[in-house]
Amino acid sequence: MCEVLELNRSTYYNFLKYNAKDEKDKELKETIKQIDKEVFSTYGRNRMTIEVNKRLNSNYNSKKIRRIMKELNIECVIRVKKKRFKKTAAEYTAENLMNRDFTVEAENQKWSTDVTEVKTAEGKIYISGIIDIHSKKLLGYSIRNTNDNELVFTNLKDVIEKENIDIDNNNLMIQTDRGYQYTSYGFKHIRGNIKHSMSRPGHCPDNSPIESFWGIFKSEFVYNPICKEYFKTKELAIKEIENYFKFYNETRITLKGTTPNIIRNNSLI
Repeated sequence: MCEVLELNRSTYYNFLKYNAKDEKDKELKETIKQIDKEVFSTYGRNRMTIEVNKRLNSNYNSKKIRRIMKELNIECVIRVKKKRFKKTAAEYTAENLMNRDFTVEAENQKWSTDVTEVKTAEGKIYISGIIDIHSKKLLGYSIRNTNDNELVFTNLKDVIEKENIDIDNNNLMIQTDRGYQYTSYGFKHIRGNIKHSMSRPGHCPDNSPIESFWGIFKSEFVYNPICKEYFKTKELAIKEIENYFKFYNETRITLKGTTPNIIRNNSLI
């Protein structure tokens, strides 16, 4: 063929080499675009590199992935920090027993819980969530139109039942802030003998596991321009929030290439 086309062999093999490279780059770009769509544009170059190499069984470095992402105009959404203050009217209080010691060896040893609000075109909705500090899995949540006792109590009761926790005999500790729901006798009654650790006033880092989760949720979903259409109605917002929580537990990888569900399942083996 080279003789017929009057080409030397090096030119021909270079053509084959670059043609194959173009095909690989095309596959890489399509994969990156697909991943970006699936994860709501929440992956930067490091997590994107992990996911690409897993799907393509490849060994691309983060520099190449960053270059391709730049060519495709793909950027990770940026976290927005918000300060939140809440007045409390305590019926009882607890010490900060956890004292920012978030080291844990297994599931259901330490939980972290808090309430956050989300604005929609029809008004605010409130979410109470509980995460396991070991796996960072969202164990359960409740969503209501009002930030009341029922929001928090339902969440706690559901997770205790789901995790089959004996409230009279356990080694579990739960961290909360000093919001009025957590300083109520109703909350104390539901938790039973679960140890209650309460953040010091004005010290959000005392409850940083759930605060960090809400930060991820807000930056990757609530403040994500791709998702703004979801907040036109409360019904649609709740549906898509639940989809994000499922994505967070089952699909969203950490920089170690794993998910909360994988960490939890490995711990329970």
